[in-house]
Amino acid sequence: MKKSLVAILLVCTLSGAAVQQLAAQAAPAAQKPQIKDPAEYNAYVNAIQQQDPNAKAQGLEAFLQTYPNSVMKNDALETLMAAYQQAGNGQKMIDAATRLVQADPNNVKALAILTYTYRASINAQNLQQNLDLIQQYATKGEAALPNMTKPEGMSDADFNKMHNELAAITVVKTAGPTWSSKRRVRRV
Repeated sequence: MKKSLVAILLVCTLSGAAVQQLAAQAAPAAQKPQIKDPAEYNAYVNAIQQQDPNAKAQGLEAFLQTYPNSVMKNDALETLMAAYQQAGNGQKMIDAATRLVQADPNNVKALAILTYTYRASINAQNLQQNLDLIQQYATKGEAALPNMTKPEGMSDADFNKMHNELAAITVVKTAGPTWSSKRRVRRV
């Protein structure tokens, strides 16, 4: 289980670094959205350039509150998710992942984090609820995985590694005994 958690943390760190690198580039990519309002642009860049994860998270939260319909909302939420992970704030990371899935239902990274988190936190009190959430997020993640695109600037090897790690978390077949447990619970 610790290896899986390390894999998720690595994916979040890689994705946060990739988003930060992309935003810092002077020439925006043709496929990436562009912020047209200078104040919005400055707020976004100032937030993502913070080195301290707590300061970055605070800046991104302020950005998202001020510009809730920004073209950079999904990127900001993904970076926010990584910042909370780096800061060791698991609950806020889950909250950011949930917000990201609401904004982008096919975000494989957020779906993988939610799948793994709910799978890892199953106990007798939340068994049925968590199993339902695991199945929901894993199924969505598995469906979205083939459409996941390689971030600009990421090597093929890094993308393949990230893709395989996300697949190991989101592909429903990897849940095995968990779904059997769910069937037993429903029969009771």
